[in-house]
Amino acid sequence: MRDEIGAANDEIVVGFVGRLTEIKNLPLLIRSARLARDKSAGEPKIRFVVIGDGNVRATIEKLAQEDGVAAAFTFLGNRPDVAGLLPGLDIIALTSRNEGTPLSLIEAMAAGVPFISTAVGGVVDLAGSVVEERDNFTICKRGVLAEDDSDESFSAGLLYLAKSEKLRQSISIAGRVFVSEQYSKDRLVCDIRELYRGLAGGDS
Repeated sequence: MRDEIGAANDEIVVGFVGRLTEIKNLPLLIRSARLARDKSAGEPKIRFVVIGDGNVRATIEKLAQEDGVAAAFTFLGNRPDVAGLLPGLDIIALTSRNEGTPLSLIEAMAAGVPFISTAVGGVVDLAGSVVEERDNFTICKRGVLAEDDSDESFSAGLLYLAKSEKLRQSISIAGRVFVSEQYSKDRLVCDIRELYRGLAGGDS
């Protein structure tokens, strides 16, 4: 996947997986990408890949152009090979205004991909116990949580996670263990199938 999007070895690849709908709040990811770039002066280099499609895709692509971050974004549309794409990600991001227990994060955790997400719904339970409260984001055992719809919070948490390979590794290990303990293989397969159905036309 990294070759497909032209990501260099030293770039951190951040992915979003899901339907591109209003509730997913993709403008937050666009604005946070710009803030992270401005705060970090381009180090580390961060590349974003959006997997999925939906009724706000054109709006999101236009916003990326207007915010000057279009070159850092690749929109792959709906893909049947999400499981094969996940290992190419360094981080998965979720910017939703509301969530149940997102299948995209569960699958990413199973693949060892650390996540940053807005602190909504069932995501808080997936993230686990609090390790450290930062100024405007929270480091948890299995993920990083940002304030809902806050550019400053999400960009700060994203940049912190992108800069810390040690934290990414720790979250990756904890996520894998959690999924293996909480989800049987059969249940995980069913959840992944549901995710794919959502990407094909539902809302996941």
